[in-house]
Formats: sequence, structure tokens, C-alpha cells
Amino acid sequence: MWRKAKNVRITYKILKPEHPSAATLLDDVVESEPTEKTWMPQPKQIHGVDTPDPSIPAAWNWRGKGLLKVASSHWEILGWGERGGERWVVTWFAPSLFTPAGVDVYSDRREGGSEGLVREILKGLEGMGCVEVSGVCKDEMRVVKLD
Repeated sequence: MWRKAKNVRITYKILKPEHPSAATLLDDVVESEPTEKTWMPQPKQIHGVDTPDPSIPAAWNWRGKGLLKVASSHWEILGWGERGGERWVVTWFAPSLFTPAGVDVYSDRREGGSEGLVREILKGLEGMGCVEVSGVCKDEMRVVKLD
């Protein structure tokens, strides 16, 4: 998903529920900068809303806002933790109208996940037995440029 983007930042904010028994929704803002010109303009921000998937724990259904309301995707948290003061989370997302399926490894370090941690996470994902996830990790993973 980030092949032609750098400085990717994703911000989630809890949206106030419409009523006390309503599901917790997340406001989702993805910001990035293009690394090269493409025939289609690349948005600098993508806004959406994430709704919990009632049938899968730690899974969400994303729907775009504004002109992207036609776009949707399903994503799941595969794992999270902290090692050496570095907090991390790994997500898998289903293909959408604009992107193929993918795996993201996030870190709270400004410079991105440490090499050792990312290597350990990818090794674990490749060995988990899910062909779709391990295939993406083996063949498709790239480091997102940060400057």
C-alpha cells in the first residue's frame, strides 16, 4: 500500500457514541507524501471511519469519508506488544477497491520499527500458517521511507 508514499502517519481517535450501547467507532486519518509522480494524483490525507467487526475480535471494517465513501476494507490486529521500550502493532488488511491485501508493522518510534524487532515479527508471521499473511510477508513487505 505504501509503495509510492513516504512519511506515513496514521491517527485514530475514538468517536463519541451516538448512544451508550453503540459500538465504539474510530476516526481514521492516514497522512503521507508521494515519493514519485503517478498518472493518478495521490491524496495527502485519507479519512475514514472504522467499525468493530462483530464476528471477529480485534477486527475492524473501514469505510472512507467524502468522495472515498465508496471505498471500504476489512482489517485485523494480528498482534501487539512492547520490547525494549518500543511499542508495536501488526495489522493485516483485506484487498480494497484501491489496494491489494497487505500487512503493516507499526512502531511508536519516530524512525520506524527497529530492524531486529521487525525481523522477529516477520519471522513469526511467516511461520503462523496463514498462506495469505505469510505470502505478503515473504514477498511484498517493504520499509516505508521516513524523513
